[in-house]
Amino acid sequence: FVAVSLEKETHKPFHYLKELPLSPDAEIQLVHMVTENAKIDGMQFALRFLSKEEKQKIEEDVTYKLQSLKNELFSPNSKVTTKVLFDSNIRAAFTEYVSKEKADLVIVATRARHGFFDSSFAQHQVRYSPANVLVLR
Repeated sequence: FVAVSLEKETHKPFHYLKELPLSPDAEIQLVHMVTENAKIDGMQFALRFLSKEEKQKIEEDVTYKLQSLKNELFSPNSKVTTKVLFDSNIRAAFTEYVSKEKADLVIVATRARHGFFDSSFAQHQVRYSPANVLVLR
Protein backbone atom coordinates (compact mmCIF):
# COMPACT_ATOMS: atom_id res chain seq x y z
CA PHE A 1 0.00 0.00 0.00
CA VAL A 2 1.36 3.42 -0.90
CA ALA A 3 0.07 6.24 1.30
CA VAL A 4 -0.22 9.22 -1.02
CA SER A 5 -0.46 12.85 -0.05
CA LEU A 6 -1.68 15.17 -2.79
CA GLU A 7 1.03 17.71 -1.95
CA LYS A 8 3.39 17.80 -4.94
CA GLU A 9 6.48 18.03 -2.68
CA THR A 10 5.81 14.51 -1.40
CA HIS A 11 5.56 13.00 -4.89
CA LYS A 12 9.24 13.31 -5.74
CA PRO A 13 10.32 10.38 -3.51
CA PHE A 14 7.71 8.15 -5.14
CA HIS A 15 9.89 8.09 -8.26
CA TYR A 16 12.07 5.63 -6.33
CA LEU A 17 9.22 3.18 -6.81
CA LYS A 18 10.26 2.89 -10.46
CA GLU A 19 13.56 1.40 -9.27
CA LEU A 20 12.12 -1.13 -6.81
CA PRO A 21 12.34 -4.73 -7.99
CA LEU A 22 8.60 -5.38 -7.80
CA SER A 23 7.20 -8.72 -8.84
CA PRO A 24 5.03 -8.53 -11.98
CA ASP A 25 2.29 -10.06 -9.83
CA ALA A 26 2.60 -7.42 -7.11
CA GLU A 27 -0.68 -5.75 -6.26
CA ILE A 28 -0.16 -2.09 -5.48
CA GLN A 29 -2.74 0.22 -3.99
CA LEU A 30 -2.35 4.00 -4.00
CA VAL A 31 -4.29 5.22 -0.95
CA HIS A 32 -5.15 8.80 -0.04
CA MET A 33 -6.72 9.69 3.29
CA VAL A 34 -9.12 12.62 3.57
CA THR A 35 -9.59 14.21 6.99
CA GLU A 36 -13.29 14.47 7.43
CA ASN A 37 -13.63 16.78 10.38
CA ALA A 38 -11.16 19.60 9.91
CA LYS A 39 -12.49 23.03 9.13
CA ILE A 40 -11.09 26.24 10.57
CA ASP A 41 -13.53 29.11 10.52
CA GLY A 42 -11.83 32.27 11.74
CA MET A 43 -10.56 31.53 15.23
CA GLN A 44 -13.11 28.84 15.96
CA PHE A 45 -12.68 25.21 15.13
CA ALA A 46 -15.89 23.72 13.82
CA LEU A 47 -16.43 19.98 13.74
CA ARG A 48 -18.07 19.34 10.39
CA PHE A 49 -18.64 16.09 8.57
CA LEU A 50 -18.84 15.97 4.80
CA SER A 51 -22.11 15.32 3.01
CA LYS A 52 -22.47 12.35 0.69
CA GLU A 53 -22.24 14.68 -2.32
CA GLU A 54 -19.10 16.39 -0.99
CA LYS A 55 -17.45 13.01 -0.38
CA GLN A 56 -18.34 11.85 -3.88
CA LYS A 57 -16.88 15.00 -5.47
CA ILE A 58 -13.69 14.77 -3.39
CA GLU A 59 -13.35 11.07 -4.17
CA GLU A 60 -13.68 11.75 -7.92
CA ASP A 61 -11.08 14.54 -7.79
CA VAL A 62 -8.63 12.52 -5.70
CA THR A 63 -9.10 9.39 -7.82
CA TYR A 64 -8.29 11.41 -10.94
CA LYS A 65 -5.06 12.66 -9.32
CA LEU A 66 -4.13 9.17 -8.09
CA GLN A 67 -4.71 7.80 -11.60
CA SER A 68 -2.33 10.44 -12.98
CA LEU A 69 0.31 9.42 -10.44
CA LYS A 70 -0.29 5.76 -11.28
CA ASN A 71 0.25 6.45 -14.99
CA GLU A 72 3.43 8.38 -14.21
CA LEU A 73 5.00 5.72 -11.98
CA PHE A 74 3.85 2.34 -13.23
CA SER A 75 3.55 0.50 -16.51
CA PRO A 76 0.05 0.16 -17.97
CA ASN A 77 -0.06 -3.57 -17.25
CA SER A 78 0.83 -3.16 -13.55
CA LYS A 79 -1.74 -4.25 -10.99
CA VAL A 80 -2.29 -0.82 -9.45
CA THR A 81 -5.55 0.31 -7.89
CA THR A 82 -6.53 3.47 -6.07
CA LYS A 83 -8.47 4.03 -2.87
CA VAL A 84 -9.77 7.13 -1.09
CA LEU A 85 -10.58 6.80 2.61
CA PHE A 86 -12.43 9.33 4.76
CA ASP A 87 -11.95 9.49 8.51
CA SER A 88 -11.45 11.94 11.33
CA ASN A 89 -8.26 10.15 12.44
CA ILE A 90 -6.38 9.41 9.24
CA ARG A 91 -3.35 7.86 10.94
CA ALA A 92 -5.30 5.23 12.87
CA ALA A 93 -7.78 4.64 10.04
CA PHE A 94 -4.99 3.94 7.56
CA THR A 95 -3.31 1.55 10.00
CA GLU A 96 -6.63 -0.25 10.51
CA TYR A 97 -7.19 -0.43 6.75
CA VAL A 98 -3.71 -1.92 6.21
CA SER A 99 -4.45 -4.52 8.87
CA LYS A 100 -7.88 -5.37 7.45
CA GLU A 101 -6.51 -5.71 3.91
CA LYS A 102 -3.50 -7.73 5.12
CA ALA A 103 -0.95 -5.59 3.28
CA ASP A 104 2.62 -6.85 3.12
CA LEU A 105 4.26 -3.44 2.83
CA VAL A 106 3.33 0.18 3.46
CA ILE A 107 5.21 2.89 1.58
CA VAL A 108 5.13 6.44 2.89
CA ALA A 109 6.93 9.47 1.48
CA THR A 110 8.12 12.31 3.63
CA ARG A 111 9.80 15.55 2.72
CA ALA A 112 11.86 15.53 5.92
CA ARG A 113 14.25 18.43 6.01
CA HIS A 114 15.36 18.16 9.62
CA GLY A 115 15.85 14.69 11.01
CA PHE A 116 14.32 11.60 9.49
CA PHE A 117 10.64 12.45 9.84
CA ASP A 118 8.64 15.60 9.43
CA SER A 119 5.39 13.72 9.25
CA SER A 120 3.42 12.44 12.19
CA PHE A 121 1.64 10.19 9.67
CA ALA A 122 4.94 8.50 8.72
CA GLN A 123 5.96 8.23 12.37
CA HIS A 124 2.63 6.62 13.24
CA GLN A 125 2.99 4.06 10.45
CA VAL A 126 6.52 3.13 11.51
CA ARG A 127 5.35 2.62 15.09
CA TYR A 128 1.96 0.99 14.62
CA SER A 129 1.61 -0.48 11.15
CA PRO A 130 0.97 -4.22 11.11
CA ALA A 131 3.00 -4.39 7.87
CA ASN A 132 6.60 -3.51 7.13
CA VAL A 133 7.03 0.20 6.37
CA LEU A 134 9.29 1.76 3.76
CA VAL A 135 9.79 5.51 4.21
CA LEU A 136 10.95 7.41 1.14
CA ARG A 137 12.41 10.87 1.29
